[in-house]
Amino acid sequence: LMNRKHDRKYYMSVVEKLNKANKNIKISSDFIVGYPGETEKDFEDTMELVEKIGFVNSYSFIFSPRPGTPAAIKKLNNLAESEVRLKKLQNTLENFQHRNNKKYLKEDNMKMPLSEILDRYTITKLKSERTDEDVSDELRTYKREIDNPDYVERSNQIISFIDRLYGINGQLWDTEKDIRNGVDMPLKEVGRLALKVRDLNCKRNEIKGEVVDAFAEGFKEIKINYKKIDYGKK
Repeated sequence: LMNRKHDRKYYMSVVEKLNKANKNIKISSDFIVGYPGETEKDFEDTMELVEKIGFVNSYSFIFSPRPGTPAAIKKLNNLAESEVRLKKLQNTLENFQHRNNKKYLKEDNMKMPLSEILDRYTITKLKSERTDEDVSDELRTYKREIDNPDYVERSNQIISFIDRLYGINGQLWDTEKDIRNGVDMPLKEVGRLALKVRDLNCKRNEIKGEVVDAFAEGFKEIKINYKKIDYGKK
């Protein structure tokens, strides 16, 4: 239905190869729940995979029909049930992300590239402004890394990157707010928001890529030789 060209076994084999290459590697992904015909077992299989891999940064949505795909003509799942599943998934994903962030606070030096530090700093800053969660320790840790003497001569450039990432992550926060709060809305609207989030994430990653290039970081995107599997038309 989703027209994916890989299965669970192949996906896990890629993750295992990455972990062997670098035991400190972290994985992010996007998730869709409530696709036509999704059973409770299907959802639990998804949750099992999430728990097994421990994704540290993910976006998740309720399925929305996209014209021209096989799933678009299928009967939609119960929206209320899909919202419950989405909330359960998001809570689990957020716990992994929070746990991962806390781990870095316990280390003397943050073992992550500047692009990731700037991104997480702006997200944490938004969290401090828009929620009641106490993230002061995280903010101070990221700020200490940003104020590293090595970056003094290029502080204006860093400020510019922070402003741009803050703007994009703020738009992402606003766009996802209704979905995260489980607001009842037409599936077409959910689909529109999902596409907007995708586009915003592309812009966000472009900015992070600029940081990588500007500061000659060694953490580049890892490209995997993709093995195409033809499952045929269902």
